Amino acid sequence: MQLVDIHLHNFRAIKQTTIHFAPQRTIIVGDNGTGKTTILEAIHLLAMGRSFRTSKHAQLVQESSDGYRVMANLKNESRSLTLQAAGLPDGSRRMWINGAPVDKLRDILGQLPAVTMIPEDIALLQGSDQERRAFIDRVLGTTDRRYLEALVAYRHVLRQRNGALRQSGAQRATVEIWNGPLVAHAESIWRKREAFLRVFSQLFSEAWAGHGVGLPAGLTYEPPAYARADDYAAHLLAKYAADARLGRTSSGPHRDRLTVTLDGRPSRSHASMGELKLLLATFKLAESRYVRQCLGQAPVMLMDDLFATLDPGRAALVLEELSGDHQVVITTTALEGPLRDAASQPGTEIVHCSREATWPA
Repeated sequence: MQLVDIHLHNFRAIKQTTIHFAPQRTIIVGDNGTGKTTILEAIHLLAMGRSFRTSKHAQLVQESSDGYRVMANLKNESRSLTLQAAGLPDGSRRMWINGAPVDKLRDILGQLPAVTMIPEDIALLQGSDQERRAFIDRVLGTTDRRYLEALVAYRHVLRQRNGALRQSGAQRATVEIWNGPLVAHAESIWRKREAFLRVFSQLFSEAWAGHGVGLPAGLTYEPPAYARADDYAAHLLAKYAADARLGRTSSGPHRDRLTVTLDGRPSRSHASMGELKLLLATFKLAESRYVRQCLGQAPVMLMDDLFATLDPGRAALVLEELSGDHQVVITTTALEGPLRDAASQPGTEIVHCSREATWPA
């Protein structure tokens, strides 16, 4: 689906505005603090059901207002679609697809495929394993409904088992009643993660090769030795005493590890900042290719402060990679380098942001 326009009302610092998007590139230009990232955040909210900046929806509501509203119109060759979201100061929110309420926020996923690249995403490489697990869950959750269902169910059962482990004087039988469903959902998650990473690792390697860097880069994912139903069931029984002492389940998909390597060594500890930024761009390019492969359409690319993430030369390569059937929305503080060149090309819209107003040039 192509993003046609978006309307924001009382969303963060933006009182009210409507932005129209070009079929290929929309470049949002303005000083820091003028609402550029807020526009990307609103698109991401409609695409993923959540903000990429906060988990607290109340923070999205403009101060002293009674709530925010965001609406976007989409289209492709055969149909049009309207996505809406509204939130209240108490943190509650609702979403609609073509005016019909969305009962489960997971139903919004895939309606507007999007890949977001923001400077804070460097945590994907520098942060803990949780960051990389979250990446896998987000990509698979967008492209595979059964994976999302298994993940939601696994997390529910895991909370129940952990709650039983933390109960004072808990009986072993009270804990182990959750082992069966935990094992079933865990095996499904492991199986789908393995299949995903076989494909994604290849896409990652191909995207990295396109950068012309002399050092090899790759992804390493090794499911635990007990990543099969019978083995995991036996492992949970063997780890009961340790889990009871900890008050939590110490093994399972929520403990998986994905390692990014550069020249055969963990990039987290051995890559320079420039190399980490390029690895991040490679992740996002591979993600866009994977989403397109699964859903049959290229995702909208949301790129915040592109030159804070990449140097001009690398940014030009990324823009060239996305110059085909991707719709790209980019924020920047100045039109310079490859963005200046892109601004003069057909299919590009320039949007100027200021603290007083946001308007198309």
